[in-house]
Amino acid sequence: MDGDEPFEEDYWTEISINGCRLKVQERTKRCIFTTVNPRTALKDLNIEPLSTLARIRRSNNQAATFGIDLVPISEGFINIGDKIIIRSGLENN
Repeated sequence: MDGDEPFEEDYWTEISINGCRLKVQERTKRCIFTTVNPRTALKDLNIEPLSTLARIRRSNNQAATFGIDLVPISEGFINIGDKIIIRSGLENN
């Protein structure tokens, strides 16, 4: 999905896609596999892009996270092109 702001998923609480509701359970830590070149299977000696991401996140007092874990609240079918509705913890602020 396309977003508006970097790391906006940090504030999501729930996602709804075509009636299928998903609760944001937790943020996941960054995986070291982002530093491995998929063509050569060689690890970047500077641990990039993970090092840059971690530096950016730490400068904002945030953990270097990879994404979010979701838990289904209701069942449904998800298709390419479905509208995604995001509920954010920032809505109440």
